[in-house]
Amino acid sequence: MMRAPSFPLVAALALAFAPTPFSSSWSPAFAGPGAVRVPEVIDLPVAAAEAELSAGGFAVERRDAPAGGGPIGTIASQEPGGFQFAVPGIVVAVYVRGGAGTSNPPATLPQLPSGVGIPPGVNVDPSAPRPGSSLPPATAEATVPNVRGKTEAEAIELLKQWQITILTVDSAAANEGRVTDQKPAAGSTLGPEGVVEISVGRSGTPPSPAGTSLVPSVVGLTQDAATQALTAARLVPMFVPTISSDPTKAGKVISQEPVAGTVVASDSNVVVNVGRVAASAINEAEVPDCSRLPEGVARKRLADAGFPLLIVKDRQASVADRGLVLEQDPAPMTRLLKGRPVTLTVGRLLMLPVSVPDVLNVDALGAEKALRDAGFEVEKVFADTLPGSVGKVVAEEPPGNSSKVQGSFVKITIGRSSFAAPTTIPVPNVVGLPENQVRGDLQARGFAVRVNLVPGAPTDAGRIRSQSPQGGVLVAPGTEIALEVVRVDVVEPGVPLPNYLNMDAATAQADLQAKGLRVALAYTTGSPPGRVLGQQPSAGIVTVRGALVTLTVARPQELGITQLVEPDNRVALPRNHGLVFRWNPVLDAEDYQIEVMSWRDDGWQRENQFEMRDLFMKVNRTKAGLYQWHVRARRAGGTVTGPWSEMRQLRVY
Repeated sequence: MMRAPSFPLVAALALAFAPTPFSSSWSPAFAGPGAVRVPEVIDLPVAAAEAELSAGGFAVERRDAPAGGGPIGTIASQEPGGFQFAVPGIVVAVYVRGGAGTSNPPATLPQLPSGVGIPPGVNVDPSAPRPGSSLPPATAEATVPNVRGKTEAEAIELLKQWQITILTVDSAAANEGRVTDQKPAAGSTLGPEGVVEISVGRSGTPPSPAGTSLVPSVVGLTQDAATQALTAARLVPMFVPTISSDPTKAGKVISQEPVAGTVVASDSNVVVNVGRVAASAINEAEVPDCSRLPEGVARKRLADAGFPLLIVKDRQASVADRGLVLEQDPAPMTRLLKGRPVTLTVGRLLMLPVSVPDVLNVDALGAEKALRDAGFEVEKVFADTLPGSVGKVVAEEPPGNSSKVQGSFVKITIGRSSFAAPTTIPVPNVVGLPENQVRGDLQARGFAVRVNLVPGAPTDAGRIRSQSPQGGVLVAPGTEIALEVVRVDVVEPGVPLPNYLNMDAATAQADLQAKGLRVALAYTTGSPPGRVLGQQPSAGIVTVRGALVTLTVARPQELGITQLVEPDNRVALPRNHGLVFRWNPVLDAEDYQIEVMSWRDDGWQRENQFEMRDLFMKVNRTKAGLYQWHVRARRAGGTVTGPWSEMRQLRVY
């Protein structure tokens, strides 16, 4: 089950991000409907910046940058800034060093921010196993093939498992572009970290001065081969996806700048245009039919299909059409690039705009109540925040005090702790206490509260007669506590409750409904699934018709969310040190599934999924590129899975 994965090359450096902190003026509270984050393109070459912004759905306008430092032909600043929210289709102005008309490649790669590197505790030795690891060691030694007389590209392909150094030597015309010598010699054995030096003949070409490199020809090569050739020549490739009408050129180098034979400073950039097809079925999907659906259901259906961005328009409607989707654009079944916005026209009973309550820094329950009392629907999302903002609203869209039609959705972002929450907490014993005194305390401790009113003596009015789960039991944060609270206003003949314990939940529910009682189902871990494990009120209690009876039903054990440890989100790491992914244990988990994706073909593509019994996964040989990853816990051979963890990104350079 345990493997030592190896990532394929994803050399989309033009799309790589640097871990730049958010601007202090940025606030998601002011993002409009359908907005997305603007890519950060500062210090990228013009061609790469335009490709990344176009892939995000934005138009690009070049402008001259003020005189200052930085390589000519790279982006000095942009408006709107990177990581701000904007609606796709707007114009993003990029300020180009050296003038808007230049497209010269920069002399060197943009420098990473100070302090970015290997996280503490990461084993940077690719061959050394971690303590307790059962992962196999790095690939064993292999025999070096004979590449004498081969073309430079052929030699690179044969030697791709090792690092390659290319020397240019003056030779006869017959040896132009072919290998004239190699070290170590053919037949030698070499480990995975070894270096092979090859000499390539160039007729009439004087040796390059110290500190310079001769640009090789990579036109027609794959990205893998082009990367090997340029890296061996001590040059840095900058890959730019380029539309090509010829399908045979997809994934291959169409052109390069500087051209082959140019002598440049070592470690300079070479801009490489890689062909791609104009459209891809993988990045497209059919727009689902949302006609006559409630707005909330339509939002989820579109998000599940790959269209999370919405533009909502309001229209006066009858009571029957209130809150339903009346029109959509594009029409149902239209094929559209994933991520593009979809416009919904929703019926509203009243078109008079009202002020949206300002709920920033308000606790989540109070904020939701204030918005619903004002006539708005609420969409809740969560984000890591500082301890002082946990459980409070840290962003609101549309912002407070703006005008919206009643019935519209208001999106609130609720702060959550970035640290691992306790696995279990004890339930306090509240039997006999006044319900109005303990409800707030239970909610403050992280429990949900449900109250069932049951008949009882006048002296016990308002007091808690029983609770489920009982006091002292250890449960997960967020567990619902059912309280039986005595009331004295029973004036009609009561209904005695039978004992439903160990009965099939569907049978018990049908019997209760036949007696004129309302039924709520609560679920807990237990066996066999579908059996009643508890009931509130208890058997024998006399209750009134129309009262609520809660049945606690067994279901397979759930697993908690996995908390990631390293690498940090948006970190940049050197490829020659390998990678270690690490996460915290989840209670009752038997193994873990890690999913890794890379940015290629203008979108996130899944590289692979790995099942790991350890709490980490080590990758010894990593290629440069932009990656994202997340982890979830599993048990029972993968038949029970927990929710995916947060998605983290990293750049390998």
